[in-house]
Amino acid sequence: MYVDFGPESSERLGLVAVLLLSGLGLLAGIGAGSGPSGAYWDSSVDTARYLASRDWPKSRLPRLPRGIFLALLFSTFPLLKGWCSVFLHRHAYFILVYVVCGLSAAAWLLIAFFLQPASNQNTFPVWLKRWNWANVAGFLLLMAIVVNSLATLSASS
Repeated sequence: MYVDFGPESSERLGLVAVLLLSGLGLLAGIGAGSGPSGAYWDSSVDTARYLASRDWPKSRLPRLPRGIFLALLFSTFPLLKGWCSVFLHRHAYFILVYVVCGLSAAAWLLIAFFLQPASNQNTFPVWLKRWNWANVAGFLLLMAIVVNSLATLSASS
């Protein structure tokens, strides 16, 4: 049995999927890491022993840029499946900002990865920090466009 919800409901579901998958990707990127977690560790002593036995690197890549990259990657699915075709036709600039932001986040992670071993501290150059905040601003702009379109769709129906 096939139920047609209509173009507005389908579009609304597609935009909600974009938001949910973006949030999931952001949480996966920010929360992913190696180390003790969950019920596997019975006590803080076990956790301390584990951490003491690990040979941790001096610095790691920041989690926010990784989260932004994964958020953009995860939210690609509903966009490519055509669940938001009307939205993409109305907001052609969204595609451009989305691609630029995704490529920029990937390039940032790659450059930061290669600069990381050369750095003795956990700091990055100023230009790389500014680039990171430009990626954050681009991601927030994309999410604001999706939320605005979703609110406009909800208000019109």
